[in-house]
Amino acid sequence: MIGAANNAPTASVAVVLPVHNTAPTLLSEAIRSISRQSFKPQEVILVDDGSCPPVRMSDVPSIKNAAIRGIRLERNRGPAY
Repeated sequence: MIGAANNAPTASVAVVLPVHNTAPTLLSEAIRSISRQSFKPQEVILVDDGSCPPVRMSDVPSIKNAAIRGIRLERNRGPAY
């Protein structure tokens, strides 16, 4: 995509992060890794694939200028769903 103001290339990045029974420390490290990428995401979508207990959004660190939202599947559906 070309930016309107200066014809500079711009990128819009969204990250989908599937999780299942993921430890909060590992989830935090994944979010930190996402935030350190060259292209900063505008949105991060956490898909909780039936974790027990469910992922708490309060355990998820924020990323500056990125919306983080969660989707919870009631039961584990696996990677192909």
